[in-house]
Amino acid sequence: ALKSHSKAVHTALQNYNIAAQALVPPQSPLSWDNIMEYTFLSNFDLLSDTHSDVRLKIWVKPASWVLMDQHFKMEQAREEIARLNVEIPWLTTYICDKETFLLQHEESLQETDPPLSHQLCLHHLKLI
Repeated sequence: ALKSHSKAVHTALQNYNIAAQALVPPQSPLSWDNIMEYTFLSNFDLLSDTHSDVRLKIWVKPASWVLMDQHFKMEQAREEIARLNVEIPWLTTYICDKETFLLQHEESLQETDPPLSHQLCLHHLKLI
């Protein structure tokens, strides 16, 4: 994700470094290598130098990440259940219609083409 937004990150980095030098006392500048080394928000100096320290926010804590992941997995499961409640009747109808179709054609072919009728019967038995 960082690479896909690297131009925006580079611009933000340049803006931060300009602003950091203008502060009294000046803040230490950040480099691209610094950013690439940071893996957690709690280690990211750019975020801690703001008025509101985001490291103290509840959504930064690992336990909150786990809870958010579980919440969104539950939401996905509910959506999947709703989708399956639509698709299962479709599948049931398809299976019943296919069985009826095979039986009708098997019976109609018994007199005109017994070998093909037999093959349809074998195919139908495989599906059961």
